[in-house]
Amino acid sequence: LARCNVGFIEINKKENKISIYPNPASGFITLQSEQLMNGNISIFNNLGLVVKEEEAKQENEKTIDIRILPAGLYLLRYKEQTMRFSVIK
Repeated sequence: LARCNVGFIEINKKENKISIYPNPASGFITLQSEQLMNGNISIFNNLGLVVKEEEAKQENEKTIDIRILPAGLYLLRYKEQTMRFSVIK
C-alpha cells in the first residue's frame, strides 16, 4: 500500500458580468463586458439550433446584427454564460 498526500487548491474565479441590450431588439444587439471578451458567441433559437455565430476578439463591447432572425425568443451563449433576449419585428 503506497502512501500519498491528498490536497486541494481553491481557485477564486472572478465571473465576468456581461449585459445585453436592447432587449427586446429588432436590428442589432450589443454585449457589454467588464472584462475583455475573447471567444465564440453563439445564438440559439427555441429549438436549440445555432442560428448565428460571432467571434469576440479582445473586446469589451460587441455589436451583433440580428436583422436576419425572425421574431422570437433566443438564447445567447458566451463561454459559460447564457443570456436570453427577444427579437421583435
